[in-house]
Amino acid sequence: MSKKVFIALSGGVDSAVSAYLLKRQGFDVHGVYMKNWTGTHLNLAGECNWTYERDDASAVAKKLKIPFAVWDFEREYRKLVIDYFFNEYKKGRTPNPDVRCNQYVKIPMFLKRALKEGADYIATGHYARIRQSPIANRQSDKKQELGTRNQWRYELLNGIDGEKDQSYFLYTLTQQQLKHLIFPVGELTKKEVRKIAEKIKLPVAKKPDSQGICFVGEVKVEDFLKTRIKEKPGVIVDLKGNILGQHIGLAFYTIGQRHGLGLGSGPWYVIGRKWKQNVLIVGKLKEQKHLLA
Repeated sequence: MSKKVFIALSGGVDSAVSAYLLKRQGFDVHGVYMKNWTGTHLNLAGECNWTYERDDASAVAKKLKIPFAVWDFEREYRKLVIDYFFNEYKKGRTPNPDVRCNQYVKIPMFLKRALKEGADYIATGHYARIRQSPIANRQSDKKQELGTRNQWRYELLNGIDGEKDQSYFLYTLTQQQLKHLIFPVGELTKKEVRKIAEKIKLPVAKKPDSQGICFVGEVKVEDFLKTRIKEKPGVIVDLKGNILGQHIGLAFYTIGQRHGLGLGSGPWYVIGRKWKQNVLIVGKLKEQKHLLA
């Protein structure tokens, strides 16, 4: 009997080709679109339209003749990823929503639901790999005991395509999660994935790669932050205290930031913030040794 695998179909080419490869390998493949974000409802430029993505995922499933379903994790995603994202910026820290999403929603919640549905594995279109190797049994040195269910170590490796490698965004995954995960395109380059998609005439073969915040899209971070964080203007100064300009609020700037400062004679970099005084400190590249949190 074929092993059952649930593939997270995002509506993009990578997960689509992943589903095809799994089916070709003999797995019982089920496609799932994760509905994690329906939008800010403010029509931000670059924001994903989840219905378009769902329809593309559905079209891929239809082309491959595999079952398709939509699983709703939006409440969990907003609480665990988006709320966290805003709270971190308010505290002056720079979050990584993609890492957070994989750690708390995309992998663990998808896996939990899939296992309940009878899955043996889940799969995604990430450019990463997993290496499985036996480890010695602590209670016995007998060779025949190597390789049993509890004697495997799972290592997360970078994808073959160095330019598309996504292993960094998955570094929080546990052994239990890696045991049930498959990354079908991890051994391929992006060019090879596109070539496969075009050869089998997948409906998303020429669809551009998604960018930006996980599930949200390629929105300007500043615009996205303004949906919840109010502006609080203050001055921008250099290390000597000279006033160079004005900022819109310290929460909108991160340490090391270069773009969006609106200053001449640059480039300038954010090297510190005085929260009580509401002052943004900037410096030139050679002055970054004075970085202040």
